[in-house]
Amino acid sequence: AACADAALALSDLHLARGDHAEAAACLKRSLGALERDALHAKLADVHVQADEIPAALAAYHAALSLNPTCEAALAGLDNVEKMMRGGGGDDLDDESVGHSGAANSAELDEALDGSAFL
Repeated sequence: AACADAALALSDLHLARGDHAEAAACLKRSLGALERDALHAKLADVHVQADEIPAALAAYHAALSLNPTCEAALAGLDNVEKMMRGGGGDDLDDESVGHSGAANSAELDEALDGSAFL
């Protein structure tokens, strides 16, 4: 658990500098050694902040496949689905999450299709 906590803290430092790519890389390296729901959920949050919605959805689903009650993943997934439906969404980690335009209906259907994550 200490290694996962360290990876989460390091990714937060990268995010504070606005370096989404390095935050994601840090989490992916950690996921290579530790398969933890919290790491997947944090990676998904990073993808949301970088406006990489399909990757975010995949990471949230990965977290939920490990722990169906992962609160961070459930909340994040709900937030992304609200944003994609045009209903806004809550900021993740008290940071402003910018998004350029709403997804069209075909993109929404494809991204929310559970079979895309199997």
